[in-house]
Amino acid sequence: MNYEQIVSALRSFESKDFDRCIPAQLYELIDDLMKLPNPHQVIPELFALMERLPDADLGSPGPIVHALERMNYVPELEASILRRPTLLTIWMVNRILNGQLSAERRTHFLDLLASVENHPSADETTRSEARDFIRLQSTR
Repeated sequence: MNYEQIVSALRSFESKDFDRCIPAQLYELIDDLMKLPNPHQVIPELFALMERLPDADLGSPGPIVHALERMNYVPELEASILRRPTLLTIWMVNRILNGQLSAERRTHFLDLLASVENHPSADETTRSEARDFIRLQSTR
């Protein structure tokens, strides 16, 4: 598959595709993407899928997060949270906070989670989880 085919397939997913499990097609798309020379080109589309289907079970972490964590995804993660925070994207921030960070970077990511509290596109579950992650990370 090429980039255009992968992007087209990602854009074709609907919530109902994730009713029972993560579709095998998503795993195949991610495998094909990671075989391409510049998979980072598709990072915005991966976040667009998370934003478009915030209630879909995309895994924990799932194929998308595993692929993103092999690339330089953090700037797009930050932009995605500012556009439309989802459970999966704030969970990704929590994963970052679980790592070794400078005090400045740690504060940056905690502030990013705090921004979810009043974000007009965040649902109450996402807001609540962001608060829980902040409490958890504040004890570390």
